Parts: sequence; C-alpha cells; structure tokens
Amino acid sequence: MRTLNKRGSLRLPQYDYSQAGAYFITLLSHRRECVFGEVVEGGVTISEIGEIIQEEWFKSQIVRAEIQLFEDEFIIMPNHIHGIVWIEESQDIHTIASTGSYITVGATGRSPLPSVR
Repeated sequence: MRTLNKRGSLRLPQYDYSQAGAYFITLLSHRRECVFGEVVEGGVTISEIGEIIQEEWFKSQIVRAEIQLFEDEFIIMPNHIHGIVWIEESQDIHTIASTGSYITVGATGRSPLPSVR
C-alpha cells in the first residue's frame, strides 16, 4: 500500500484550481477503514456516517453559491467517496477601476490573482 508521504502530487504545476471548471474529487476515510458503508449482494449499503457524508456533500452547494453538484456525479463506497464539483464563475466580481481587471472570489474564499477581461 502506498503511503501519503511517498506519493507525488497529482496537481498540475501553475494551474489555478480556483478557476471555473469541473473537478473530480476522491476522499478517503482515515486508514481506509470501511466506515461509510459495506458491500452487500454486489451493492453498497450506506452506513449512518455515509448518510451524513452524503447530506453534507450536497449542503455544500447551498453554502457555496459558486459550486454545482449533481446526484449522478457522486458515489459513496465503503472507505471512500467520489464526486465531481463544478465551480462556476462567481457572481461576486469586483472591478478594479485603475486597471480594468477583475477579481473573482473562488470556492476557497480567497481571491486569485486579477486577470484582465
């Protein structure tokens, strides 16, 4: 089994992950323990923790207006989840009058570098 500290980063160098786009996310449970559910007759039966994970996943789009989530792009497995997060252009765009640039507040709540539009 690979350990976290031996694995290289999967991130693209110099890529701004706060920009609009679709992002495939995988989250693992601690020590890959099967706490989200179990495999029963070829399917996954979701545990109480798995139900909480699912609720919280979809609540994210309520508290973060710049993301969209779709039920058919999310799955819970016994020890991990997969989902696609769609980051859209923020509606909260501020113009910097002196440069004509814009700053968009992304999903992190931090502003990326201004870009000329």
